[in-house]
Amino acid sequence: MLETVADNATQPEDVIVQMINTLKNMLVERINTELVQHEINENASILEGELGLDSIMLVEFISLLEDNFNLTFGENDLTMDVFTNLRTLADFLVKKNLATA
Repeated sequence: MLETVADNATQPEDVIVQMINTLKNMLVERINTELVQHEINENASILEGELGLDSIMLVEFISLLEDNFNLTFGENDLTMDVFTNLRTLADFLVKKNLATA
C-alpha cells in the first residue's frame, strides 16, 4: 500500500500529502467511524486525544499501520516525535519505507 502512495506522487510533499490522506482514511474507515475525513486536522495531536482516539483505538491504529505498511514499530519509534500529528507520522512512514526499499 505504501509503495502505491509513493509511486503515484511526483514530489516529496505529494508523497506526504497522499500518506496523510491514507492515514485519515484508515482512521475513518477502520478505527473511528465518528470521524469525517475532510474534517480531520492533520496537525491535531494523535497522542493527546485531539482526534478522539482512546488508548484501545490507538493500539488498534498502530497495529493497522504495521499490517498495512508491513513494518514494525520499535520501542524507539513509539514517541511523541513520530506521533505528534498525522503529518509527522506520515513523514516517518514515508522515510521508513524509503529506508527499507
